[in-house]
Amino acid sequence: MRNPGLFYTGFSILSLVYSLLFIIQLALIVNWRDRVRLFDLLVLVLLFMGMFFSGRAGFVVALFGVVLFLLLYFVHGQAVQFVRSVRVGFYFLFLGFGFSLVLSLSGYAYYLDWFFELFINFYEEGRLASKTTDTLLSQHYFLPGSASGVLFGVANFGRQYGLEYIPSDVGYVLFIHGLGVVGLVFSFGFFLLLSFLVFSKGACLTMRWLFLFVVLGILIGSFKDYYFLSHMGYTQILFLLFFAARFIGERAGGTMKITGPRGAL
Repeated sequence: MRNPGLFYTGFSILSLVYSLLFIIQLALIVNWRDRVRLFDLLVLVLLFMGMFFSGRAGFVVALFGVVLFLLLYFVHGQAVQFVRSVRVGFYFLFLGFGFSLVLSLSGYAYYLDWFFELFINFYEEGRLASKTTDTLLSQHYFLPGSASGVLFGVANFGRQYGLEYIPSDVGYVLFIHGLGVVGLVFSFGFFLLLSFLVFSKGACLTMRWLFLFVVLGILIGSFKDYYFLSHMGYTQILFLLFFAARFIGERAGGTMKITGPRGAL
């Protein structure tokens, strides 16, 4: 089964897109809402549900994003945002607990064991791993057979019609087979250039770190699937944030304030 539209390659990529939107929505609540609203929390829950049912890769990226922003607010002494983040987290955990309780009583209870397999295995076996990570590490990580292939690739990304299929889903593996380590460095250079343009001027602190989070999310996700410069939804999110950080943030002086539906908490 595949999702139509932007997400032709599977649930892992869809999960990543949900995770990026989840963190963006969280940043919106903490930084630009005048108060925490029930509508915003429901959007968070809906995004989490989409992430929950589509894949676990997005959950790892979302968890990384939450830690990143808590560290950001703590290091920069933004006590108000830090406290609001913790407060939103408690609200969300309460709603998430209710969602998990309902799910555990339904026919989809097995999703809980599947989604939290990493943490269950860590609690029971002392190792942070799952069947998916074991399969990835044992079968999906390998390089081209020659030194020139490693450096410059073999012009095969593993999924083109008429070329040999490469039995790996890992983005770094497929990209190295296509353009080699040299091409990988140039790809990193593209992301570094965009990040430099965002951090150089114009954007407020949160917009800069949101953009950096999306870039890091793509790089982290590439350990699982192919995420480099693709046409999937996360690329659109990346460029939308780029233009927002460069132009909207500059015009507003980094002090954008957004209002929304009533129902504040």
